[in-house]
Amino acid sequence: GLWMPGSLRHLEELILEGRIRIKRNPVLVSAMMSAVLERDRWDNCWLSKQKSSNKIDCAVALCMAVGAAMAGATQKQSVYERRGVLVI
Repeated sequence: GLWMPGSLRHLEELILEGRIRIKRNPVLVSAMMSAVLERDRWDNCWLSKQKSSNKIDCAVALCMAVGAAMAGATQKQSVYERRGVLVI
């Protein structure tokens, strides 16, 4: 399933390896600048806000989209994709 620490790790890997291009967007830039990376003792990371008035929705959405894309890349083909829908 989707999990923010995993999604954030995937995004970081894609950026560091140059495998993702992100079009410059003022809203996303603002969200990324407002986001703070937090870690727990198990080294799980997630995004949070410095102030309650800051908006980080776009940054979170980017992480979620990357996580969903990576999860979709590893999922097996569904039975409906293999044989189609049966109508009785």
